[in-house]
Amino acid sequence: MKTIEIQIEDYITNDKDLISVIKRVIKDKKKILLQAPMGTGKSSLILDYLSKEFNILMAIPNTAQIETIEKRNGIFCLYGDKQQKGYRSETTVVSTPDRLLQATECFKTKNIDCLIVDESHELYTTANYRPKFKNIMTLQSTLKNTSILHMSATPQANLTCLKGFYDIFIKIDSKKKLKTSIDIYDMELNPSNIKNIINKYKTNNNNTFIYFDDKSMNEELAEELNLINVNADNKKNNEILSEIKAKNKINENIIFTSVIRAGIDILNEKNAVLIICAKSNLTTDDTIQLIGRFRNNLSKTVIIKNFKNEDTEKNNQSYEQILNQKKKYLKSINDDIKRWEENKIKYTKEDCTEIKKKLTELIEIFIELNEKGEKIEENHRYKINTHRVEISAYSQLQKNKTKNIDNMIKLLEKTEAIKIENIEKKDLNKKANKSFNKKIQEKSTEKRELKNKELKQRIEYLSNNLSTLQLELFMEGSTLKTLEMTLEKGQREDRELRDALRKTLSVVEPKSKYYKTIQQIKKYITNDIRDAFKYITQRELSTCKKDIIQEQIIRNNISWIKDKNVEIATDIIKNKIIFIRHFKILQILDNYGLIKNSSRISKKILKKIEDILIKEKYFDGIKKKNYQKIIMQDLELIFNLSRNNKEIRISSIKTKNMNIENKKQTA
Repeated sequence: MKTIEIQIEDYITNDKDLISVIKRVIKDKKKILLQAPMGTGKSSLILDYLSKEFNILMAIPNTAQIETIEKRNGIFCLYGDKQQKGYRSETTVVSTPDRLLQATECFKTKNIDCLIVDESHELYTTANYRPKFKNIMTLQSTLKNTSILHMSATPQANLTCLKGFYDIFIKIDSKKKLKTSIDIYDMELNPSNIKNIINKYKTNNNNTFIYFDDKSMNEELAEELNLINVNADNKKNNEILSEIKAKNKINENIIFTSVIRAGIDILNEKNAVLIICAKSNLTTDDTIQLIGRFRNNLSKTVIIKNFKNEDTEKNNQSYEQILNQKKKYLKSINDDIKRWEENKIKYTKEDCTEIKKKLTELIEIFIELNEKGEKIEENHRYKINTHRVEISAYSQLQKNKTKNIDNMIKLLEKTEAIKIENIEKKDLNKKANKSFNKKIQEKSTEKRELKNKELKQRIEYLSNNLSTLQLELFMEGSTLKTLEMTLEKGQREDRELRDALRKTLSVVEPKSKYYKTIQQIKKYITNDIRDAFKYITQRELSTCKKDIIQEQIIRNNISWIKDKNVEIATDIIKNKIIFIRHFKILQILDNYGLIKNSSRISKKILKKIEDILIKEKYFDGIKKKNYQKIIMQDLELIFNLSRNNKEIRISSIKTKNMNIENKKQTA
């Protein structure tokens, strides 16, 4: 890869020599990575200069940015649900990644000279894999006789994950950069500490912006400190967000979630302060991008993070080492899935299917899906989505680097996207107010309980008033429009039903925290879709089951880290069999209503559990014949793992055999 370094005075568009260099490499059909500081006019270069000479298809991940381009430049844009009847011929098209393949229809009669990806670091730095980015990868591999231009102010992810992809790296430095100084605090992110920091900096400045990606906490802090709260729930009707999008100067104290990070530029007062309450997944790249959203220099940026200050060998692993480990781990699980698929002659088909399901859950997020959303299986192994694995490896690399406060400072000092004039480690020197923390916690819990109560009422109403087919469609994440088409006349006139549908749809989206729980309950607890749906608000059973899964995943990961050959050991396979037995026990208890009513498990119930497990061959291959003792151990493990099941008591059952065993253990 050839590197071209260029110094400019202020903006890219004011440097004719630089524009000539970029035009030349595009004509040569090169793959280019363009790095330039924030606010130096990368987008203007494309829309005001390159678009006049080349056929341009530009992918921008954030809709807010595209809306601005559409209004100001009059360029044809594709994003969201925007419909287009017959794609007319265009020379420049701007699109979100999900509409990118449709956008190519505008170039049927001409060649795309350059595919441009803005904010290209997001291909590898997004917190979660975005399926729509697959369109960028597909197009890059299929376009011929086309130049590819990736643009970013923080291209470290590109340079790390796409080694060998680029022909040319154009590195631009500007004498006129966004400037700030940074104070960094190592402390716990509790409401009292955040309040003290806000009050410390708010008094000395006209306006303060607080970034904290925690909706419930933000609501309480906004009320306590008289802040304007901006989050995903109120973004549609939020006046401040409208002002920001209209490029009006903002002089308010605002607390916000990641909704403002999505490609929105903020015209702030010059003496404004940005306070970043950094959760563990916020990297230095994210921090720089967040600072860069403010188009006037911030007088101060404050970072609050609870650093673990670890400096272990694991934290010094390279991207390649982490990636190879993940690939080996996925391969070993995949090989094991194949073995259990082929073991159906040796074991019962049901056991093998259940174990295969549990193994699949360990790698589920990395499995490639077809257009229908189904897992792709080849020769009894699942096809792995390599892009997703690379994102996970890079994310782990970034987390490892920022666990130590000194490491994070070094990374911030190296950035070329903005000018950091000074970085200082600070101490608050003020004790946390426990009563304030308790007050915020109580208010937050009260609101959450109220929301859960409302959700439960809506779920009950839907369960009782939708047909099985309608409920199936709802659980599969169908759109409101599709569901409304299935409603009968009486249902359409039922306002409460339609309101419940609209307000509960988010629960069954794949990214919802409830979605996976619903699917697991449907698999392991009940086949009845109505019951599975109702279980959303019955936390006892689902939380307990979820904790078992989490515990076993942690164990497996520890085993994987210790084992250099990364092979699935025999004891891990035994754990899968224990999983299945635990779920069966939970199902039996649930059938008797013991979990719901927090009842005592009697000797009679224990015998029934034993009989069912023996009949269904859950103890096959176990030499010990004292099955009741094994069940007791299972029950203790199950309920000790769950913090929400403290009221459930297990009887002290004294049989002759168990007493003998206990005496031996004591001795």
